[in-house]
Amino acid sequence: MACSRLLGFVRDMLLAYLLGAGADPFLVAFRIPNFLRRLLTEGSLGMAHGAEVSRKLITRGRAAALVFSRAVCLRLFLFSLIVTALLELFAFPVSVLLAPGLSYPALEKSALLLRLCLPYLPLCAASAIALVYAAALGNFRPQAWSSICLNTAILCAGGSALLLPCGAALTLFGVRLTIAEIFLCAGIVCGGLAQGCLGLRVLCRPDVGTREKIREMTTRAEVDALLRHLPASALGAAPQQLHLLAGTILASFLAPGSISSLYFAERLFELPLALAGVAVGLGSFVQLTAQAARKDMENFTHTLSDAIRLSAFLSLPAAVGLFTLACPLAAVLFGHGAFGREQTAATAAALRMYALGLPAMCAARPFLVAAPALNMPRVPLRTACVSLIVFLPISLAGIAFSDGGMPGTTAGLALGLSVGAWTNAFLLSRRLQTCGILRLWRPLRGTLATYVFGALIMAGILTFVNTRYGPLSAGPLLLLTGVCCGLWIACFRALKNKDARFLLDVLCGSRKKQQDNFIIQMR
Repeated sequence: MACSRLLGFVRDMLLAYLLGAGADPFLVAFRIPNFLRRLLTEGSLGMAHGAEVSRKLITRGRAAALVFSRAVCLRLFLFSLIVTALLELFAFPVSVLLAPGLSYPALEKSALLLRLCLPYLPLCAASAIALVYAAALGNFRPQAWSSICLNTAILCAGGSALLLPCGAALTLFGVRLTIAEIFLCAGIVCGGLAQGCLGLRVLCRPDVGTREKIREMTTRAEVDALLRHLPASALGAAPQQLHLLAGTILASFLAPGSISSLYFAERLFELPLALAGVAVGLGSFVQLTAQAARKDMENFTHTLSDAIRLSAFLSLPAAVGLFTLACPLAAVLFGHGAFGREQTAATAAALRMYALGLPAMCAARPFLVAAPALNMPRVPLRTACVSLIVFLPISLAGIAFSDGGMPGTTAGLALGLSVGAWTNAFLLSRRLQTCGILRLWRPLRGTLATYVFGALIMAGILTFVNTRYGPLSAGPLLLLTGVCCGLWIACFRALKNKDARFLLDVLCGSRKKQQDNFIIQMR
């Protein structure tokens, strides 16, 4: 997971270098396949489909779960082909819906780029089911390799564009596109092909028995029942993605480059979100679904508490680091090539506000796993809709009270997302407590207070260093980050904290089986 996110950083550094302020049309076009990838391959679909696969593993065995996943994969692939064809026909209206504030030429370019990227959708949908099936078996490597395949393909395509003359362009269907944009779209499609091959390798296993036995293992009604609840479950499991879509719409009415600044700030906070939120959520969902299937609510509550505590241990220092070091991070990672100084400042301003909501986003991931495990697929969608309603007025107020510059307006949009994230986490927690999980927070209060106190101390140290010795370059910034991470783990390990002990065991490889499954077992 960490390797795939680091490759994503390199990919986005290349995007910023190649496109700069002109990245808005490409990023609007990339929003649709990127949104689907997040929805399907990074845990959101796993929370809906994975819960059903885990139940089948427990009640009917591995062969039944594999056959069920194959049936869902085929149906989802056929449905995604229809969706892709419709999007190809209506690419311009979709671009208008995503970024109504862009100029007409920019919307035309965005629509054409979207058409070039759309073949990625069915390939991603087909591979997603295979990745969920592998995760239900405790094998999370295909999840990481899927992102690595996509990022590597885009990096190779973008690197090839660097070899061509600067500013080279082509005119397709009356729209002028740079060579870099065309190559990047080709890289997205090639990444989808690699992901599809990875999914086929997972699902095409000849160990499920004869054809007659296969037909008895699943029915069309079971697949239909899952697919009926799939949109609500998948959308509810990705509230921040809904916020980011709404933020893209609002940012299109702001200064040129606002969409790009929000996107690159989003990419910075998604590395700790992947490690402290998505990874912990994926690691706990196997155990949570098994305990829910056995009606073992006491251990279910303990496992959920452990997941929340571990996500707080990882997310709080990350949030402090992103908030205090936003300016040097944005400058070192993206402030090159076509990415100007004003965009760097806007990215840093948005990153500070995003960092305020990072602990809530990470804490929400275990809740989003617990809801489908308890057979509550519609609860996450309801809380996501409420958080979206909260997000909109906060974002609009942040824009209205800004100074009119790009940094102020992007910070207002990011603040709305953070407030929405806290709202979503609070509502999910309250809703789950009404289902019998009454002692969820009681054993966590003292530990969480200690983590908050340690995070405040770290904030003071980082603020002093950044003020006294800033602006930091790449070398000192990397050294400071490593030292702070080491001190955070070492101090809590000295206090015999079980989260620090568990993390060190995983990093040192002394828990190979836990590292393979990443299931939270710390008592």
